[in-house]
Amino acid sequence: MIALLLATGCKESVNIPVVSTASLTNITVTGVTSGGNVTDDGNADIIARGVCWSTLQDPTVKDPHSSDGTGSGSFTSTVTGLNSGTAYYIKAYATNSEGTGYGLEEQFTTLGSAPVATTLDATSVQAFTATLNGSVNANYISTTVTFEYGLTTSYGNTAAATPSPVTGNTTTDVHADLTGLNAGTTYHFRVKTVNSLGTTYGNDKSFTTLGQAPSATTLDATNVQSISATLNGTVNANYLSTTVTFEYGLTTSYGSTITAAQSPATGNTITNVSADISGLLPGNVTYHFRVVVVNSLGTTYGDDMTFVTLGQPPTARTSAATNVTSTGATLNGTVNARNLSTTVTFEYGLTTSYGNTITAVQSPVSGNTNTSVSADISGLTSATTYNYRVKAVNALGITYGNNLVFTTGAK
Repeated sequence: MIALLLATGCKESVNIPVVSTASLTNITVTGVTSGGNVTDDGNADIIARGVCWSTLQDPTVKDPHSSDGTGSGSFTSTVTGLNSGTAYYIKAYATNSEGTGYGLEEQFTTLGSAPVATTLDATSVQAFTATLNGSVNANYISTTVTFEYGLTTSYGNTAAATPSPVTGNTTTDVHADLTGLNAGTTYHFRVKTVNSLGTTYGNDKSFTTLGQAPSATTLDATNVQSISATLNGTVNANYLSTTVTFEYGLTTSYGSTITAAQSPATGNTITNVSADISGLLPGNVTYHFRVVVVNSLGTTYGDDMTFVTLGQPPTARTSAATNVTSTGATLNGTVNARNLSTTVTFEYGLTTSYGNTITAVQSPVSGNTNTSVSADISGLTSATTYNYRVKAVNALGITYGNNLVFTTGAK
């Protein structure tokens, strides 16, 4: 009996373990590294140890927890599967047959938050295309990036950004290349970022695509002849493909149209344009003309200009006959065609009614200078006086030279 009492009196009492919580390291978007150190097993085997955590204070093993072996001493706990950007409470635990002891509570927040987005100026803006730009910080969470754009701040269109998704915790430049835009139009746009913690919009920005109604200036006509001319002008297409024509006619109602040789015009520089017209009315006829340019944003008319076609009735002068024999002679004259093709003949006969006609060797005559013309006649009667004159005909009239006479020689 005394031995039993001595044995019972010497038995050690069992207590809950004593454990400390290790410092937290390697905090990530979804995890943390923790652990602890069992410094007193409470006189009983440690059957479980680890860390427990919760978004509420004072977590216990009834909350999510890790199992990191048995026994006393230090242990490491790797916690995963946490929510990003979330505050957690964590502490070490150790369990023996008497119960569970806990270390001091630590608090931490997993990495991650709603993304940060900034809209930057558009670049490479052309008539129908542009590049939208922005910068994004994903704040550790995979973030989808798009651009919203449209004619108003209601946008209405979306373009995927490059790159997307964005990760990490640094500022990343993003862009989107747009096509199929309307020329000469103002567009609004902003960058949009979405991750598991929220959606962020960049500030609104705007750009205006290139292009406007074309400009046009009518220039003086050149190469003006009796029935033809070259119409001239200058055009600025203002970035849009522009059709160029000339209107022309006898009044400012015009009535005739011809396409310029340089049509369509493009780019944003002054372009010289021209068109050759023919079939005009000769002889001091006034024509009106103007350049007309059309692109997708409008029609522009150059000022009205005029030119006068060349040509008038020819002039003609009869000259003395030469090479006169008993049966023949050379009839002579001078003709100015006045810029129109002119047929030249000589009339001759015994009276001023003439009765005979011969074509001049030089017929037809053209240009605007005095041209010597002649014709050899034969079969005349000897010792006879003949009347003759030169005759010039063009599209604007008939002109007769003065009457002259010569006498054939005797046989």
